[in-house]
Amino acid sequence: MSGFSPEFRLLAACCRWPEDEARAAAITAAAAGPLDWQQFERLALRHRVVPLAARGIRGRDGVPAEVAARLAARASAEAVQGLALTAETLRLQGLFNAAGLPLTVAKGVPLALLAYGNVGLKTSRDIDLLTERACMLPAARLLEANGYRSLVGDEGILTEAGLEHALAFEKDVSFVHRQNGHIVELHFALARVAQLLPSLADHIPTQEVRLGARPIRTLESGAYYAYLCLHGIRHTWGRLKWLTDVNALLRSGVGDVAALHARATAEGIPRLSLVALSLAHEVFGLEVPPVLLAEARRSLPVRIMVASARRSLREWDGSDQWSERSMIRQRLNQLLYLEDAAYVRSMLRMIWADDPDLRGLHPPAGRALGYHLLRVPSWIWRMSRRALSRKLGRRGK
Repeated sequence: MSGFSPEFRLLAACCRWPEDEARAAAITAAAAGPLDWQQFERLALRHRVVPLAARGIRGRDGVPAEVAARLAARASAEAVQGLALTAETLRLQGLFNAAGLPLTVAKGVPLALLAYGNVGLKTSRDIDLLTERACMLPAARLLEANGYRSLVGDEGILTEAGLEHALAFEKDVSFVHRQNGHIVELHFALARVAQLLPSLADHIPTQEVRLGARPIRTLESGAYYAYLCLHGIRHTWGRLKWLTDVNALLRSGVGDVAALHARATAEGIPRLSLVALSLAHEVFGLEVPPVLLAEARRSLPVRIMVASARRSLREWDGSDQWSERSMIRQRLNQLLYLEDAAYVRSMLRMIWADDPDLRGLHPPAGRALGYHLLRVPSWIWRMSRRALSRKLGRRGK
């Protein structure tokens, strides 16, 4: 793990899973040298792995009592939040079942159960639900009737025009509960581009994960792995929590690493799987077949994406916002996902046309050039807003 700070290396050791002798030895080795414990605490918050960080340093000599206490308190609060999201996930699944609407729960509670066997070890901020495209409006009405408001549309109601926008630019619509603040992302697809996860666009293989006597319908393990590889690279693996989840899932016995890579290859994303495996091998010591590591080293696109991920993992400017450099890397990496000319063309069109400040514009026929001319000043304005926001945020601390 050359290039990473001692504090990051300790955090990564705490995030290794399962809790075995190798994890304990890694934590002991990483904690041996001088450490900036406040930086360790900040990194745990930044990478959203507080429960694992608190568990890893618990009872160890040399840890400042105040740091251990703050992390333990935050971990307890996140465990309570996890239980609340678990109860809400079960409630929503019951509502969808009663209404006869198809529903698959992605990430969140079922992933925590599959990977860790414990909903309190995975930090979650929202609930990801997947339904069929044709069921989006009925599903939205169900959520709205049960305390949620849409973040797309007027007065918290998802309109047909708002859904049309989402179908054109996104793969989900976000809702927030009016009272408890729970966030639900209602997905109609796992990927925005048809060439990514193509077989999962028409049929989602599922399994049931049980929480006591209650089953939760979620993605089948091979589909889960492929989806997590895509989800992580979309953010250039900028938070350790995403890589931690992949590593824990692979070590949980859901399947052989080579077989899961073959499944990702069948889903059209062999490069993305090689990136995930290379990073998990480097950061967590995951055992990866040498032939796959050699394949990753031979691939220039994979090496570029791994290097981008390492930079994103190291990058931290004192805020919880992505920097412009990181966002640019995300965009450039998207062009490397597949070795397919049609995919690259579609991604270039999407990168150029997908401007959040201009999505509401519908230029008249023959006047589309005006939209594209506005792209540059819109990007400059958005970049300036983010830079100013970060600067003001640092001043306020």
